[in-house]
Amino acid sequence: MSAAPPVPAPATTWDGKLPFTCSTQGVKIGGVVSNLPSSIAVDARDNCELELDGANIEAKVGIRASGNAHVTIIGGSIHGATNALSAEDNGTIDVKGATIVGPTRTTANGQIHGLPAHGPHRP
Repeated sequence: MSAAPPVPAPATTWDGKLPFTCSTQGVKIGGVVSNLPSSIAVDARDNCELELDGANIEAKVGIRASGNAHVTIIGGSIHGATNALSAEDNGTIDVKGATIVGPTRTTANGQIHGLPAHGPHRP
């Protein structure tokens, strides 16, 4: 009887040239620079647990968290033309020291924590 093949580790790199989709736990990405003016740069869904450390993102939508995903943004900056951050369908986004530029949006029990009390927000 042979042992089961090892399960690959979650992706820990992203070059920022194409949108990033996360649907697994324990993903950490650091220092990425991304400019995707017509896309959702980071789409976290399906119980994804993602930590972005020092990411600098410009996109149509910077980060979308849905389907019980949890994204933590540490430092860096997120610029979104339509939405910098969008938390939907029980998705959660925690902001820790990052600069957020652009509207934010929460729907269907989505939550965004750590934003200053001012700035545009769309329910």
